Amino acid sequence: MRPRPYIGITGFESGAQVGAVRAALPPDRLLMVGCGMRGHPTSWAPDKWPNRCPRPERLPEIFLPYKNVLNILHFTPLEECDLFEHMCLAREVAGPFFHGFQLNTPWPSFNDLTRYKTRYPQSVITIALQPDALEVVESNSVRIARTLTMYDRVADYVILDTSAGEGKDIDTSFTRRTYEEIERLLPHLGLVAAGGLHAGNAEEQLGDLLRQFALSTDAESKLRNFPSDLLDTGKVIRYVQKTDKLLRKYETQRNLEPVS
Repeated sequence: MRPRPYIGITGFESGAQVGAVRAALPPDRLLMVGCGMRGHPTSWAPDKWPNRCPRPERLPEIFLPYKNVLNILHFTPLEECDLFEHMCLAREVAGPFFHGFQLNTPWPSFNDLTRYKTRYPQSVITIALQPDALEVVESNSVRIARTLTMYDRVADYVILDTSAGEGKDIDTSFTRRTYEEIERLLPHLGLVAAGGLHAGNAEEQLGDLLRQFALSTDAESKLRNFPSDLLDTGKVIRYVQKTDKLLRKYETQRNLEPVS
């Protein structure tokens, strides 16, 4: 069975922000609370976006035990690391209410993910299809779906994210083709859409896809202030409320039976 769709926000900086956004959504809507982590799990290496990657010791202040929340680390591991060991370390520093990973690395080791999922079967794993992963399979939708089949029963979600935090719009045509191929081969895998989302463009970017697919969404860069790159809670609340209404609207439309 496909996992529940969520509305995702990546780059939370405090528990207070999480509380405000959670309170702004209907209680039955699943919220994905995302924080970045780059490099070694116990060393702070935020790269160019320090506000999106809290220091490891601050993660338990952000990943809190709210109902209907998925607390997810968006993890960019070191090249050639022991991914299984680093995932276990990251789990420890993230605190007791951590739920899983989005793995921002091209086609992570199936063996490492299997070991991790065997040890922590309830943990959520999302495979990120970002530009480096797509380049390996020449951005071919059929090849993408076929390659994803090696993660069958290990991954819970897949996110097609050609923006990778840069605020680029969703390529709707490519995304539709790819989702169709994934859905055909992996009907139980949750589909996540991302790319430059905010309250002002959510329907334009997502509407055509939501007519066909039960999607989760993930938003990041367009919900931040420039040049500080600080998360704007007001922008986030407007976006999640708009997106919740869209998900409900198109869910109703997809569930309507045709009139004979």
